[in-house]
Amino acid sequence: MSISWREEAEYRIANKSWLRYSQKIAMQMLDKMKQLKITQKQLAEKMNCSQQYISKILKGKENLSLET
Repeated sequence: MSISWREEAEYRIANKSWLRYSQKIAMQMLDKMKQLKITQKQLAEKMNCSQQYISKILKGKENLSLET
């Protein structure tokens, strides 16, 4: 089920602070991955998680835990 553009916009407004923080984390991850020359798949293996999970983090669509 997909959400409407309005629901997406309302979500972004309500979670603006969290989304900014997630974007900063994603940018730091992307910079470090580029520096180390590793792929999402390689990072996922190092973190013992799926490549799909890494992709969600990098898109800012995953709620990160302290453990992660």
